[in-house]
Amino acid sequence: MSERAPVGNCTTSVRWRDDHKQVRKLFRAFDAAGDRAYKTKRKLVDQLIRELAIHSAIEEELFHPTARERVKSTQDEVLESLEEHHIVKLVLSELESMDRREGRFDAGVGWLRRRRQAAVAVRRRSRASTAASSGRSFGRERPGSASAAPVPDSSRDPARYDSSSAGWT
Repeated sequence: MSERAPVGNCTTSVRWRDDHKQVRKLFRAFDAAGDRAYKTKRKLVDQLIRELAIHSAIEEELFHPTARERVKSTQDEVLESLEEHHIVKLVLSELESMDRREGRFDAGVGWLRRRRQAAVAVRRRSRASTAASSGRSFGRERPGSASAAPVPDSSRDPARYDSSSAGWT
């Protein structure tokens, strides 16, 4: 997989979109790896775990609070998204410790892929609605713009995020 620009050289929304692309590539590589490519699949899942941790941190620490503050009608969507992230983190923590030869390993990755595809579709519609309601274009900031925010710490363990208190443990 290609290396991305360091976190300090890009805005949050650019990194968030980059994460979408990277996760999609990892899922495709997992599918192409074949049934008996156990070591390759393990490496790809470990990369997926890291990428989804970064992606979740950006959404939970920056996008969700902004949406809740600026557009009150997004409260339920944000809470539902936090709950989805909680469930995804449970699956990721299971995959992290699971033997790659277990049948549930591939099934878990398949579930994550389908969940991600559904979430992306919902969030695209939601962001468009939120942007229209607030007069602001979420996820469209350019590097160096006044609305560009720094990317949160991506080294955090995705399983340690407590969605009930909206914070890392």
